Amino acid sequence: MQNIDTEMASNNDLNFSLQFGSKKIEYTVEFKNRKTLGIIVTPEQCVKVYAPPKSSLEKIHKIVQKKISWIIKSLDYYESLLPKFPSRKFISGESYYYLGRHCRLKVNKSNLEDVRLNGNIINVFTKYKTNSKVVNVLIKNWYETSSKKKFNERLEINFQMFSKLVLSKPRLSVKLMHTRWGSCNTKDKLILNQLLIKMPTRCIDYVIIHELCHLLYRNHDRRFYNLLNSMLPEWRDRKKELEKSIYKL
Repeated sequence: MQNIDTEMASNNDLNFSLQFGSKKIEYTVEFKNRKTLGIIVTPEQCVKVYAPPKSSLEKIHKIVQKKISWIIKSLDYYESLLPKFPSRKFISGESYYYLGRHCRLKVNKSNLEDVRLNGNIINVFTKYKTNSKVVNVLIKNWYETSSKKKFNERLEINFQMFSKLVLSKPRLSVKLMHTRWGSCNTKDKLILNQLLIKMPTRCIDYVIIHELCHLLYRNHDRRFYNLLNSMLPEWRDRKKELEKSIYKL
């Protein structure tokens, strides 16, 4: 049985999910000035469909379903390239990343429940020092809180470049996402992937500036890239750095 769900994407593209057996395949449809329909699978395991302007969604879905075996094979291939990490035990000495920096975990016995970053040491304080579930929750909460604070700071700084072009700063939402680093919807709400907190600040800025450009140009057309080039001339280098930093997740 194949079921297709849809929702609007950040840049007026369409997001769909296709249930194929036990696998849920998510893909984005973008209408472009072209004559034929094309499907690509990116190294980030994103499935993108580029369709001529007047293509019907029914026809697009049928072509995606016809290519589903190739899509799954491509996704599996890129999945196999990801580094394989041993399962975490949430004990002192384990490696973590924060703003691109390699950090070590140190679990401390304490009556306090807290997480503090000192240099490259992530100190977790808890009276349940040997309880991996408790330590895991504390680390997750710390990453979530830290990402919201940092992303708001970077949005405030980067929005200054757009203040004369955009009437108001978009609202920020932070959540875990599996297929994209960020999005900006038609209600001027900027969504950033919480996992970006593990990346260098310059990569966070790239994603924010990219999405702010979508406030003016929803599609990835020439006008969008002209604006992105003017706001961040070195965006290609930052994009490559972000792609190469996936091991930090």
